[in-house]
Amino acid sequence: MGENFATEVIQASQPQLHLSSVIVPSDRDQGRVRETDHLVLWAGTVFIVEIKNYTGTLRWAGDGSSELIQMKVGNYGEAIPPKPARNPEKQARDFVRVVKKCLATYVDKRFECLTNRVGSYC
Repeated sequence: MGENFATEVIQASQPQLHLSSVIVPSDRDQGRVRETDHLVLWAGTVFIVEIKNYTGTLRWAGDGSSELIQMKVGNYGEAIPPKPARNPEKQARDFVRVVKKCLATYVDKRFECLTNRVGSYC
């Protein structure tokens, strides 16, 4: 449901290019792949979009890492033990790193120096 809604919003913005369920070879695990929900080219900028649909409350792990903890209550009010949740920002950042490497290897070496909103990965 979330990915369908995201697709509608992305298409309404009339991007130059929109790819969903993008898969590239992993740069760390031989024979494995990395996947992202949406890759969008709009106004000369590439956006990596990860969609999550978590229930309950998400909190930072509090240990200085970028990890999230999902906390929720069961259907009958019972406590459910907290569990780690995948951080979509970290997933997107990792995917950008892999895509840059892929593009630099197979398309043009200049792709190595692409930057993102968090900073440069050169």
